Amino acid sequence: MVNWFKAGLSWLVACPSRFYLGAAIFSGSIMLFLTPPMQVPDESAHFYRAYQLAEGGIIANKKDGMTGGHLPSSLRNFKQKFDILAFNPERKVGKGLYGKMLGQELFPHQRKFLAFEVAALYSPVPYVPQVIGIWLGASFNSSPIVLMWLGRAFNLLFSAGIIYLAIRLAPAYRWVFVLVAMMPMTLFQKASLSPDAMTNALALLFTALVLRYALTKTPINFYALLTVGIMLALSKSAYLVLFLLLFLIPAEKYGGIKRYFSINTAIAGAGVLATSLWSILVSVIYTPFSGRSNIDPSAQLAHILSDVGGFMSLVWDDLTVNLGKYLTGMVGQLGWLDTPMPEWFIFFYVTSVIVIALLDARCRTVITWQSKTLLFLVTGLGVLLVATLLYLSAEPVASTNIISIQGRYFIPLLTVMLLLLYGVIAEDYIRQIPMLRRFRERRGVLVIATVLLSTTSTFFVLGDRYYC
Repeated sequence: MVNWFKAGLSWLVACPSRFYLGAAIFSGSIMLFLTPPMQVPDESAHFYRAYQLAEGGIIANKKDGMTGGHLPSSLRNFKQKFDILAFNPERKVGKGLYGKMLGQELFPHQRKFLAFEVAALYSPVPYVPQVIGIWLGASFNSSPIVLMWLGRAFNLLFSAGIIYLAIRLAPAYRWVFVLVAMMPMTLFQKASLSPDAMTNALALLFTALVLRYALTKTPINFYALLTVGIMLALSKSAYLVLFLLLFLIPAEKYGGIKRYFSINTAIAGAGVLATSLWSILVSVIYTPFSGRSNIDPSAQLAHILSDVGGFMSLVWDDLTVNLGKYLTGMVGQLGWLDTPMPEWFIFFYVTSVIVIALLDARCRTVITWQSKTLLFLVTGLGVLLVATLLYLSAEPVASTNIISIQGRYFIPLLTVMLLLLYGVIAEDYIRQIPMLRRFRERRGVLVIATVLLSTTSTFFVLGDRYYC
């Protein structure tokens, strides 16, 4: 038995991507059923949007000042059964409720206008998996809860598959990729209808592709970079900043400095053009965020430009004051952000990620200080762009706070941030210190143990929150 266990562990440690795929599919499959319907931020809006796309409705509709679509009223009835759970930790899923929901009919011809302005502006790209699942279910006139489960399942499969590919392609930091992809929050989004699952996956894949071309002799596949880049841009424009990573790739791989700048600019320009065209298409259905008053992006932009230094100071103060909150939100703030993982767990997971990031460097793969300067620039600009877009779209004009920032918005930037730690501890130094050397040799085992503890803790937290 011991030999079998050692052999199995060695088999997993030998291939981080293999371990990740198995762990993500297994734990994600449990989580997609364990998490009650509509208990992921804005999941009802994403459900409506995905259903509309499954019927071929690419652009949402606008009616009486609201943005949404004419959808089966049974979708709203289904959603309302679970509304009471959000922000009410004393409320639990009623006994037999899932059985009743399985018996609920779709009635696709009984329709009403359902608003989902939160999701209406998203392009179809990050909804492709959910649309496939919902379309399959709707083809058999399945109940709304089955449509939701199918959408979640395909979202999990697609996003996990993309991240598996990213880990396979990454020339270094594969165990770091695994830890980022298996954080409770990342896994929680994968096992939901959230488009953030695809956004996170595409960001990891784009980062892995750039690192592969920058740090190995692998010839550049410009079509791969272009395709993944455009898909990422159409998933969420805040991460256009990741296109700057292209300049990590040596100029000689392009055949000269002119081609280096022209090709990288063309790829980045294609992403900007794609997201700009989509923004123009949906501008006619834009509805200001209904949860706040005095939302005016144009006036807010004018306010920022009138005092750029003041806005930068506002962003800095917000980040320094709320750093702990954002770390919790990035690692594991589940439900409607009303079910955080315990503080000890957040500390443990963050520490584990940092330790593995310091020890997972490969001696033959070097990231120069010039490259790290660019990584630092991308990190800073990425955080600033996220804060700016939220300030424009979700905060009252001239607001002195940016309360709409959530830690999960920094997940696509996390691997880039962690690359700043790559090689900080010199390879020779690690070899000279027995404890560090042992940690490095067993880092795969440490990651597997961390993921096992993480998923077990996440299941316990969700079970305690939603079930008696």
